[in-house]
Amino acid sequence: MSRRQGLTPWQPILPSESTRKIHNRSKVSYRGSIINVINHRVILYESRLERNVFLVLMATVAYASFREQPPTVLFRDANGKDRKHTFDAFLVEPDGYRWAIDVKPASEVEGTGLRAAHDAIKEQIGAAYADEYTILTEQHAHPDDVADARLILRARRMPDADADNAVAAVVECLPGWSSVRDVVKQTGKGAAGFNALVRLIGDHGAEVYQDARISYAAYVTRAKAT
Repeated sequence: MSRRQGLTPWQPILPSESTRKIHNRSKVSYRGSIINVINHRVILYESRLERNVFLVLMATVAYASFREQPPTVLFRDANGKDRKHTFDAFLVEPDGYRWAIDVKPASEVEGTGLRAAHDAIKEQIGAAYADEYTILTEQHAHPDDVADARLILRARRMPDADADNAVAAVVECLPGWSSVRDVVKQTGKGAAGFNALVRLIGDHGAEVYQDARISYAAYVTRAKAT
């Protein structure tokens, strides 16, 4: 049976690996789930901010695995009392570099003692658990970045090698900035060309002028060599 062009074969959605049960129904919090496009596994979130940060991470950071609510870490606080801490996410890059991540509104980072907990865990456990410990806030999830992340993740679910090659060829020859609309028109691939350009942007092969939100009206050029 043929499949519609541009859509990947169906794969079963795997359950979350969260170590803590997260109930989707709540009157006082914003809870739900998104799908990890790498392994088709459910990723649960407990707040709007957490969802937004997860989306931006999955869209912009190359990773081999991404897990929410990883196994609990045991440490001792400044008073010598034993404590437990569960990070909000644990990300492993393709080269094996590990990130232990917490998500918190900037106004609550100091008052909750989260930074002190991170410092204690880094000192007592360090690289035995993760290579990097970080706290992400709303400053890392601007509304434009979240909108772009949604677009990038959606485009990645509709791979099209022909469109990717066509877009790459056009972008490679750009002498400067060109509108997304014009780039897509030159490919002759229509919506598939737009999705391919979105994927290229997400993979850092093209950049958007002044970090504008990705749209047909935005301007793009080849990514600078790094």
